[in-house]
Amino acid sequence: MQPKCQYISWTKDFSINNIELDKQHEAIIQIANDTAYTIHKLEQNPNSLELKKELKKITMRLFHYMKTHFTDEEEFMKDIEFPLFEEHRKAHMALANQARELLNHSNDIKHFAQKLEALVNDFVIKHFAQEDILLANFLDKALHINEVHFNLEQYIMLKTLQNKDIYNEKTYDYICSCSLENIYKVPESIHEELESSNKLIKCRYCEKVLVFLKEFDIKENYQSLKERFFSIIS
Repeated sequence: MQPKCQYISWTKDFSINNIELDKQHEAIIQIANDTAYTIHKLEQNPNSLELKKELKKITMRLFHYMKTHFTDEEEFMKDIEFPLFEEHRKAHMALANQARELLNHSNDIKHFAQKLEALVNDFVIKHFAQEDILLANFLDKALHINEVHFNLEQYIMLKTLQNKDIYNEKTYDYICSCSLENIYKVPESIHEELESSNKLIKCRYCEKVLVFLKEFDIKENYQSLKERFFSIIS
């Protein structure tokens, strides 16, 4: 079983090809990690005044980066004539409203921590890791706008922000053409997401798409397995 407190590491796969916005995203990931750590410690020491003060300091950092990031990102979207500008701006407004609502719980540290964790998760998962990545796809003229921008390990780590029990889920076997003998264990919630949408997810080594084989036999002839693999992705 994995530890309750999980952390995210910045990698090039998070990049949207804008140096300033990438720096802001990296700072936001650090805030997410600081939030997870502090809330985890606060659960163990609920009466710690020091931890309560630290949580409010983190909140101020988050508010600062949200304001700066939203302004800079909207200017960037205008510059590149991003076609989903209005939808993206509405997502920013929704997060800003969520941040303002958080202040209503400032006198109840338990609810405040829960609301802050939800806000950070929405920022990192729903907005940054999914909606902001559309900017990179647009710049790259990606053919599949719903493509998952991350490899499996990174995506699982991101999903732990929403589902801390993901490591206990049933898994499904996926493979990649770079090493058909390397079996990727995909948690059920991610498997269902991939099966029900047009999303794809990458191999950590060659960055090509992972494929689910319903009937997988590791002893199967390599050539026939490779043919089956390419028949699925073609």
